[in-house]
Amino acid sequence: MDFYRPIHILAKKYDMAKLIDLYLPHVIEGWPTNLDEWDGLEEEMQLKAKRLSKKSGTPGFVDDEFVEPASMLQLAHHFPDSLAPILPAVYYQLARTPSPKKGSPQWLSYVGSGGRTANWSFVPVSDYEALSAGQHAIKEHFLDLARRPHTLMSWPNPCSRVTTYSQKTMYCLPLRWWEAQLPGFLLTRLDTKRGDILAIYQELIDGFQSISSYNQDVPVWLCDPCRAAISSQLKPAREMFWNKLPEYFGIKASVIDL
Repeated sequence: MDFYRPIHILAKKYDMAKLIDLYLPHVIEGWPTNLDEWDGLEEEMQLKAKRLSKKSGTPGFVDDEFVEPASMLQLAHHFPDSLAPILPAVYYQLARTPSPKKGSPQWLSYVGSGGRTANWSFVPVSDYEALSAGQHAIKEHFLDLARRPHTLMSWPNPCSRVTTYSQKTMYCLPLRWWEAQLPGFLLTRLDTKRGDILAIYQELIDGFQSISSYNQDVPVWLCDPCRAAISSQLKPAREMFWNKLPEYFGIKASVIDL
């Protein structure tokens, strides 16, 4: 993004509309406008980081290969129509971006594993409130996922299946099973994924089948049909989360649809 800043300043100063038309699409194309594009970009970053690390034997720093996110908010104030479709991704990227001191072990670990940074001095003051509100809404969504999943997904009907495990009678109670098994599983990921709820959703989708059907502390289990019913809801729930990002960050739907 630093490469485009002088171009942008000159283009605005001298009203060079053609120059703006030339460079703006190149800035925007680096940002996803839907969940499939977001997942593709995430995969691209990880692959590039791994290739660089394997080639050099050092951490794979790919941050400079992608457009810096905070400056996109600055551009959005000048070109709201053009940048509107990418704002959910830009805000979400900023919301999940930590701010460790550059050069610190935490920073090296984060950037070296394919993480992206942000120049927080570029964030317009007027956008901090939206960013903070979005982070709060994302956290609330996560707490719903961990503790109140029935608010996000269609839940299986009450199940009457019973089994025996470790000489205990176990009842298939899907919601009670989730409350017993999943909060700990998810809360540990909140730190390791740095609040990246999309990544946590994906990890849950990928690993859901491996979570134990039984819980030693409470006499509940999860039968195979109920597990399948819940599993089928995880991907749509992740997509619903993505679609709620404009609401979470206060981006008007009429702007996104331009």
